[in-house]
Amino acid sequence: MTREVFMSVAVPVRTERIGIGRVVLLVAHHAQRQVDVEDMLGEPRHAVETPAVVAGPRETLLELAHHRWDDGGQVVCRSRTDSAPAFDRLLHGARLGVRDVGGGTDACEVGLLHWEPGRGWGNVRKATREQLDDVLGDDAADLLIGVGALDLGTKEEVLFDDGRRRNYLVATFPAGDAVVPLAVYTLTRVLPIIERSLA
Repeated sequence: MTREVFMSVAVPVRTERIGIGRVVLLVAHHAQRQVDVEDMLGEPRHAVETPAVVAGPRETLLELAHHRWDDGGQVVCRSRTDSAPAFDRLLHGARLGVRDVGGGTDACEVGLLHWEPGRGWGNVRKATREQLDDVLGDDAADLLIGVGALDLGTKEEVLFDDGRRRNYLVATFPAGDAVVPLAVYTLTRVLPIIERSLA
């Protein structure tokens, strides 16, 4: 995992470059703006948007966005540009939800897109650490901690949640941080399509 921050001296520009498996995530902090969006339930939200780009093999170039509002947020794919049609799935769902868990901390489930190349479709399902490591080709926990995650574990371990989804993996990170959820999205949504369709 590599994480670099580029800053311009003449103009305060901050872009982070993070290597995630076979792709690079570029997060443009300097391009944040206020936007009105719909959350995963279709409710209107006023959010701060942090744009990002994922570049990878076979001319993969995806435009992502992290939206943060008062009590949570989401990561969405805004455009696949000229990337392979397989990435259309990301334009029609597979968003990553972010929620405020209190104490200045946000959390997101770390589920994995189970991609079926023959159907050109897939859904996000419960993931294990081993599955995340396989998709990344490295230690996923090290990657996420390296880009700013506070913790990665089951909801029961990390959030003391004993509900029916207590065994689902979750990552926690400082509230409003865009890098960790964008990295989780790239790892769990983008890489499975690349590994199963474009390898």
